[in-house]
Amino acid sequence: MATAARRRRPVSLPRTVSRWTARGTFTSRIPGHALIRKVTGAVAAGGSAPTISANGVVNGASFQPGIVANSWVTIQGAGLASKTDDWTNSIVNGALPTSLDGVSVSIGGKAAYIYYISPGQLNVLAPDVPGGPITVTVTTAAGTSAPFATTASALGPAFFAWPGNQVVATRTDYSYAVKAATFAGATTVAAKPGDVIVLWAHRIRPSSPAAPRVSQFPVTKPTAPVPCPASPSTT
Repeated sequence: MATAARRRRPVSLPRTVSRWTARGTFTSRIPGHALIRKVTGAVAAGGSAPTISANGVVNGASFQPGIVANSWVTIQGAGLASKTDDWTNSIVNGALPTSLDGVSVSIGGKAAYIYYISPGQLNVLAPDVPGGPITVTVTTAAGTSAPFATTASALGPAFFAWPGNQVVATRTDYSYAVKAATFAGATTVAAKPGDVIVLWAHRIRPSSPAAPRVSQFPVTKPTAPVPCPASPSTT
């Protein structure tokens, strides 16, 4: 029997790809840290066009309704993909994919960048869309979903969170600043007075200068004091 899909929240860390769920299930490829957990998703509806759930388009960090331009979006529904995959092997010359295994997403008439796909959930990067009413569609080999009406905005401040409502935080070497036993099998140390901590947040302010939206943004170290662009959380 299929189980309900769990929301997955992504974080774009330097030279890494990470995936997160509201219950702490995640995949992380931070240099020197390889933690992988399996996520159980819904079964795709065979041969049916994709459908987006009511309230199924939300901010990728806060899980509140709506879209923030150039930021993470989580889409939930049924038949959204025939398999589970991410863009790890689909980035060519730094260009982020707008189609992944035949799945594409249109936001306000513009192609989104497809990070993660599964039958019950997609994680995408929104294109540069203006604020106001907007529609979202998902297209697969089986067809295109009905338009989903939502609202876009330029900013959507929110901290990503780990289990226990801990804000996603790393040290400058990208080791996790999180209390011990948060992640099974991982040795972690909570932040302490005097530590320099990087907090991962969602669209607190516009990028300056504007980051390229169609390619990976190379980062080798945090650029203080500006918060690093990121993307996941848990509730």
